[in-house]
Amino acid sequence: MSPDFPELENFDDEEFARQGYIPRWLSIFEHWLSTEEADACAYLFFEQALKAGLEALYLEQEARFLSFYRDLLTGPISGYSDGTLSFYEGWGDMLAKDIQASLREKCFIDLHCSRRQLRIMGGYDRTDLLLFKNIGQIPLVQDLSTRHGLFLLS
Repeated sequence: MSPDFPELENFDDEEFARQGYIPRWLSIFEHWLSTEEADACAYLFFEQALKAGLEALYLEQEARFLSFYRDLLTGPISGYSDGTLSFYEGWGDMLAKDIQASLREKCFIDLHCSRRQLRIMGGYDRTDLLLFKNIGQIPLVQDLSTRHGLFLLS
């Protein structure tokens, strides 16, 4: 693993601190869903939304993530998608495709945006993990998430 992608043994506060990260989670939901709420959500996953006839709702929310990432990810970005290391020169079709696949849980992204000193790890249940190296970047990301109808959770 490269210095931008240190192996995380545990996804807990102790591990994040050991790696020098300040964690936040980006979600379509304004709070952590309980098990019951997640079970009752008919549009949590793309395939589930299709079966429930909620494709339009899912796609509208997916578009929020994509527009958020388009505004956030500038400059050189490196990352893993489906186990392959890629390099992106800012926003483009390939990066958008990889992020969309991660949102649909077909593979998971692990991106490093050096300009933002930020690592982004795709996650389950419409919630991505943002790992900040610079606490000063959090207000910018909070503002962007609010503008795009997303929520930054602690």
